[in-house]
This record gives sequence, structure tokens and C-alpha cells, in this order.
Amino acid sequence: MRVWITRTSAYSDEQPLAESYGLKEGSKPHYDRRTFASFEEYEQRLGEPFTAKGADHKTTTVAGRPGICRTLAGVGWFLEVETLADLISSLSDFGECVIKMGPDGIELEIYDDYRE
Repeated sequence: MRVWITRTSAYSDEQPLAESYGLKEGSKPHYDRRTFASFEEYEQRLGEPFTAKGADHKTTTVAGRPGICRTLAGVGWFLEVETLADLISSLSDFGECVIKMGPDGIELEIYDDYRE
């Protein structure tokens, strides 16, 4: 099973852990979600078409609020584990972390910095 690993303190596609953890680099899409009501509003306010970058451009609704979304190419780092028990047993190596289900499966964020 592939578990995507990120760090709160990493603001780019840099590797989140030392190579000794056995992380592998892989292609991981980034989902760019915006709170603009339409593609036109985005272009009017930011001066460039939302559809100029990425793929799978669509309008969305989250909690009753309109928005727009697109998929951008990106790089991610993952760990291969056989079972969820294997992942849980390795959590002590990472310190404080948050495990969540993301659009690409299980994600583990190493919580090593403040965020809102």
C-alpha cells in the first residue's frame, strides 16, 4: 500500500524525510481548489484564465459554497507498507503526525510546524 508523506514545514516538493526512511519519489497530482464562483471571476480578478494551467477544470460546491478546481502535475513522496498495522508501528519514527484519506489514498502529514 502506498502512503503519501508530507511535512507541515515543507512548502515545496522537497523530500520530507532523510533518505534513510526509504521514501520513493512519485508523480502525485496537486488539486488546486479556489473559492471563486466561476472561471470568469478568477480571470477578472487575477488577470489570467484559470484554464491556462492544469487539467480537469471544473466548478465545485463545498459546504454549499461555489468554487473552482483544477489538477496540476506534481511530485510526491511515498512509503510502501504492507498493512495499516505496519504504518502504525512506524509512526514513532515520524513524531507527531496526522493521518487522513486524501484523493490519492492514505496521506501522512508530519506535523512539525504551525499551520492554521
